[in-house]
Amino acid sequence: MMRIAHSWSRLGTATVAGILLLASGCQYRWGAVAHPQIHSLAVGLFANDTQESSATATLRGKLAERVSREPGLELAEPDVADAIIQGRIVTITSRRLARAKMRREEDVKNDSDVYQTALYRLDAVIEYEVRIPGYAKAFIGKRYVTGQTDMGNWPDQQIVRANAIGQALADAATQIMAAVTEAW
Repeated sequence: MMRIAHSWSRLGTATVAGILLLASGCQYRWGAVAHPQIHSLAVGLFANDTQESSATATLRGKLAERVSREPGLELAEPDVADAIIQGRIVTITSRRLARAKMRREEDVKNDSDVYQTALYRLDAVIEYEVRIPGYAKAFIGKRYVTGQTDMGNWPDQQIVRANAIGQALADAATQIMAAVTEAW
Protein backbone atom coordinates (compact mmCIF):
# COMPACT_ATOMS: atom_id res chain seq x y z
CA MET A 1 0.00 0.00 0.00
CA MET A 2 2.82 2.34 0.84
CA ARG A 3 4.40 1.73 -2.54
CA ILE A 4 1.23 2.78 -4.46
CA ALA A 5 0.82 5.95 -2.39
CA HIS A 6 4.44 6.86 -3.04
CA SER A 7 3.93 6.45 -6.83
CA TRP A 8 0.84 8.64 -6.75
CA SER A 9 2.68 11.36 -4.85
CA ARG A 10 5.45 11.40 -7.44
CA LEU A 11 2.92 11.61 -10.24
CA GLY A 12 1.08 14.41 -8.44
CA THR A 13 4.31 16.31 -7.83
CA ALA A 14 5.33 15.97 -11.48
CA THR A 15 1.91 17.15 -12.64
CA VAL A 16 1.95 20.20 -10.36
CA ALA A 17 5.52 21.02 -11.42
CA GLY A 18 4.52 20.79 -15.09
CA ILE A 19 1.54 23.11 -14.60
CA LEU A 20 3.68 25.62 -12.71
CA LEU A 21 6.33 25.50 -15.42
CA LEU A 22 3.77 26.18 -18.12
CA ALA A 23 2.11 28.95 -16.13
CA SER A 24 5.37 30.71 -15.26
CA GLY A 25 6.96 30.51 -18.71
CA CYS A 26 7.15 33.22 -21.32
CA GLN A 27 3.86 34.77 -22.28
CA TYR A 28 3.56 33.24 -25.72
CA ARG A 29 0.29 33.69 -27.54
CA TRP A 30 -1.31 31.21 -29.88
CA GLY A 31 -2.88 32.40 -33.10
CA ALA A 32 -2.25 35.12 -35.63
CA VAL A 33 0.45 37.74 -35.23
CA ALA A 34 -1.47 40.79 -36.33
CA HIS A 35 -1.90 44.39 -35.32
CA PRO A 36 -5.19 44.73 -33.42
CA GLN A 37 -6.36 47.61 -35.65
CA ILE A 38 -5.19 46.25 -39.01
CA HIS A 39 -7.35 43.49 -40.40
CA SER A 40 -6.83 44.04 -44.12
CA LEU A 41 -3.71 44.74 -46.12
CA ALA A 42 -3.34 45.81 -49.75
CA VAL A 43 -0.44 45.56 -52.14
CA GLY A 44 0.02 49.03 -53.56
CA LEU A 45 2.21 50.42 -56.29
CA PHE A 46 5.84 49.43 -56.69
CA ALA A 47 8.13 51.51 -58.87
CA ASN A 48 10.66 49.60 -60.94
CA ASP A 49 14.17 51.06 -61.21
CA THR A 50 15.44 48.01 -63.13
CA GLN A 51 15.40 46.85 -66.75
CA GLU A 52 13.25 43.82 -65.85
CA SER A 53 9.82 44.80 -67.16
CA SER A 54 7.88 41.94 -65.55
CA ALA A 55 9.41 42.37 -62.09
CA THR A 56 6.72 44.73 -60.76
CA ALA A 57 3.82 42.44 -61.63
CA THR A 58 5.72 39.42 -60.30
CA LEU A 59 6.54 41.10 -56.98
CA ARG A 60 2.98 42.37 -56.49
CA GLY A 61 1.63 38.89 -57.21
CA LYS A 62 4.04 37.23 -54.77
CA LEU A 63 3.18 39.79 -52.07
CA ALA A 64 -0.56 39.30 -52.62
CA GLU A 65 -0.06 35.56 -52.27
CA ARG A 66 1.86 36.03 -48.99
CA VAL A 67 -0.74 38.43 -47.57
CA SER A 68 -3.58 36.05 -48.39
CA ARG A 69 -1.77 33.22 -46.57
CA GLU A 70 -1.12 35.29 -43.43
CA PRO A 71 -3.46 34.33 -40.58
CA GLY A 72 -5.44 37.27 -39.23
CA LEU A 73 -4.97 39.40 -42.37
CA GLU A 74 -7.22 39.77 -45.36
CA LEU A 75 -5.99 40.80 -48.80
CA ALA A 76 -7.96 43.88 -49.89
CA GLU A 77 -8.01 46.56 -52.56
CA PRO A 78 -6.04 49.72 -51.68
CA ASP A 79 -9.15 51.94 -51.43
CA VAL A 80 -10.72 49.78 -48.67
CA ALA A 81 -7.65 48.33 -46.91
CA ASP A 82 -6.58 49.25 -43.40
CA ALA A 83 -2.93 49.48 -44.59
CA ILE A 84 -1.01 49.37 -47.87
CA ILE A 85 2.42 47.91 -48.67
CA GLN A 86 4.18 49.93 -51.35
CA GLY A 87 7.70 50.69 -52.52
CA ARG A 88 10.12 50.14 -55.35
CA ILE A 89 12.34 47.50 -56.89
CA VAL A 90 15.78 49.04 -56.50
CA THR A 91 18.06 46.56 -58.28
CA ILE A 92 18.14 43.08 -59.72
CA THR A 93 21.70 41.88 -60.17
CA SER A 94 23.48 38.62 -60.80
CA ARG A 95 27.02 37.64 -59.99
CA ARG A 96 29.24 34.64 -60.49
CA LEU A 97 29.06 32.20 -57.63
CA ALA A 98 30.94 29.08 -58.78
CA ARG A 99 33.08 27.90 -61.66
CA ALA A 100 33.40 24.38 -62.92
CA LYS A 101 35.50 22.45 -65.37
CA MET A 102 33.39 22.39 -68.51
CA ARG A 103 35.68 20.82 -71.12
CA ARG A 104 38.51 18.40 -71.34
CA GLU A 105 41.86 20.09 -71.44
CA GLU A 106 42.67 18.46 -74.81
CA ASP A 107 39.59 20.12 -76.42
CA VAL A 108 40.38 23.72 -75.53
CA LYS A 109 42.65 26.23 -77.20
CA ASN A 110 43.74 27.99 -74.01
CA ASP A 111 43.36 27.55 -70.26
CA SER A 112 40.55 30.08 -69.91
CA ASP A 113 38.18 27.80 -71.85
CA VAL A 114 38.54 24.90 -69.38
CA TYR A 115 36.64 26.51 -66.49
CA GLN A 116 33.42 28.49 -66.90
CA THR A 117 30.85 29.96 -64.54
CA ALA A 118 28.34 27.25 -63.66
CA LEU A 119 26.33 28.95 -60.91
CA TYR A 120 25.11 32.51 -60.50
CA ARG A 121 23.57 34.29 -57.50
CA LEU A 122 20.68 36.63 -58.32
CA ASP A 123 19.83 39.42 -55.83
CA ALA A 124 16.67 41.54 -55.88
CA VAL A 125 16.79 44.60 -53.60
CA ILE A 126 13.35 45.91 -52.63
CA GLU A 127 12.51 49.08 -50.72
CA TYR A 128 9.10 49.02 -49.04
CA GLU A 129 6.94 50.82 -46.51
CA VAL A 130 3.50 50.35 -45.00
CA ARG A 131 1.09 53.27 -45.08
CA ILE A 132 -2.31 53.76 -43.53
CA PRO A 133 -4.66 55.64 -45.88
CA GLY A 134 -5.30 59.19 -44.70
CA TYR A 135 -2.09 59.54 -42.67
CA ALA A 136 0.94 61.47 -43.92
CA LYS A 137 3.47 59.54 -41.83
CA ALA A 138 4.24 55.95 -42.81
CA PHE A 139 3.05 53.29 -40.36
CA ILE A 140 6.26 51.34 -41.04
CA GLY A 141 8.97 53.55 -42.54
CA LYS A 142 11.13 52.67 -45.53
CA ARG A 143 13.06 49.45 -45.17
CA TYR A 144 15.08 47.25 -47.50
CA VAL A 145 15.13 43.51 -48.12
CA THR A 146 17.24 41.46 -50.50
CA GLY A 147 15.66 38.41 -52.07
CA GLN A 148 18.14 35.82 -53.34
CA THR A 149 18.24 32.73 -55.47
CA ASP A 150 20.83 30.75 -57.38
CA MET A 151 20.64 29.80 -61.04
CA GLY A 152 22.67 27.50 -63.19
CA ASN A 153 24.14 27.95 -66.62
CA TRP A 154 21.75 26.49 -69.21
CA PRO A 155 21.52 26.82 -73.01
CA ASP A 156 18.46 29.13 -72.85
CA GLN A 157 19.63 31.48 -70.12
CA GLN A 158 16.68 33.91 -70.55
CA ILE A 159 14.14 31.35 -69.34
CA VAL A 160 16.36 30.39 -66.40
CA ARG A 161 16.87 34.09 -65.53
CA ALA A 162 13.13 34.84 -65.66
CA ASN A 163 12.44 31.91 -63.33
CA ALA A 164 15.26 32.99 -61.00
CA ILE A 165 13.89 36.55 -60.85
CA GLY A 166 10.52 35.13 -59.80
CA GLN A 167 12.18 33.07 -57.07
CA ALA A 168 14.23 36.03 -55.79
CA LEU A 169 11.12 38.23 -55.69
CA ALA A 170 9.21 35.48 -53.87
CA ASP A 171 12.02 35.36 -51.30
CA ALA A 172 11.82 39.16 -50.94
CA ALA A 173 8.01 38.99 -50.53
CA THR A 174 8.39 36.39 -47.78
CA GLN A 175 10.90 38.61 -45.97
CA ILE A 176 8.65 41.66 -46.35
CA MET A 177 5.63 39.86 -44.88
CA ALA A 178 7.69 38.49 -42.00
CA ALA A 179 9.02 41.97 -41.22
CA VAL A 180 5.61 43.61 -41.56
CA THR A 181 3.82 41.17 -39.25
CA GLU A 182 6.66 41.23 -36.72
CA ALA A 183 6.93 45.03 -36.81
CA TRP A 184 3.68 45.46 -34.96
